[in-house]
Amino acid sequence: MRARMCSCTVRFGIVLLAAAALAACDAAANSPETVTGAEQAAPAERGGQEEFGPYEPVENWPRPLPDRADGITHAGWTWGSVSSVYAESPNRIWIAMRGELPLPPGAAPWTPYGMLNPSRGNANGNDDGLTATCQPTERRGWERRYHHVIFVVDRDGNLVQDWPQHDTLFEVRCGRGPHRIKMSPYDPDRHLWV
Repeated sequence: MRARMCSCTVRFGIVLLAAAALAACDAAANSPETVTGAEQAAPAERGGQEEFGPYEPVENWPRPLPDRADGITHAGWTWGSVSSVYAESPNRIWIAMRGELPLPPGAAPWTPYGMLNPSRGNANGNDDGLTATCQPTERRGWERRYHHVIFVVDRDGNLVQDWPQHDTLFEVRCGRGPHRIKMSPYDPDRHLWV
């Protein structure tokens, strides 16, 4: 038993040393002394995380969702929490949303919950009167509705495709809505995993 523990400790130590050596090599290769001016990346001029580069927010993207032919309107409703965005192509962007949220009277259409003043609190996915673990709690007085749970927009943010018949899949007691969207680039049938 002791010999096995020592063997594991030695292997772990070797792995740590190898990782440190690789990190040192990478740092040396990318240090300002070894990188020419043409190779140095320009600093980000706009917000964003350095790993992803600069970005420029696009106003009113995505566009407000249209009312459905089945009579469901969006008057008094806004975006729910968006759990996943997947860009299949620059003109086909998938969005998974945990249901639409009711707006308080007087709020501008499609106002995000985080921009309401006064705040309406957390736009969590819990059912009214239940915690995230489905335990009873104080009621907040509003409930989300599972509409436009998964949809696709184009580069301008206009709705391209949605599946109202699948919205009810997420409308379950203590349900939390979709969390991720995945699509394999190697799948010729382009199956979507939610």
